[in-house]
Amino acid sequence: MVVVIARFYSDVLEEYWPPERRHVEEGYRSLPFPFEEIDAPDLAISMDVGGRDWICRDGVAVRALEKAEGPARFEFRRERARAWGRGRGRQTEVRTVHWALALRVGRVK
Repeated sequence: MVVVIARFYSDVLEEYWPPERRHVEEGYRSLPFPFEEIDAPDLAISMDVGGRDWICRDGVAVRALEKAEGPARFEFRRERARAWGRGRGRQTEVRTVHWALALRVGRVK
């Protein structure tokens, strides 16, 4: 599943991300940070989702893709369904999905 999402994210959506998206990709390291930086713990968001829920239709790049090319190019749904697993009840099977968070934490003097 991770490979399917990574390929969709980088190969399909790449040209539809706004330029500011690079800050997220760089973990905000390229932005000025006028504070004494301190280590932040590794944090992630976790969410339980069913296969049919995991369509990835939100987000600025997905909306831009569908506006430019329509839903026909949106083959991620089929790939996602194959990766999630086929068969009776598999698409409603709940799995936990994790998203890493990028933080910069600083101390104000």
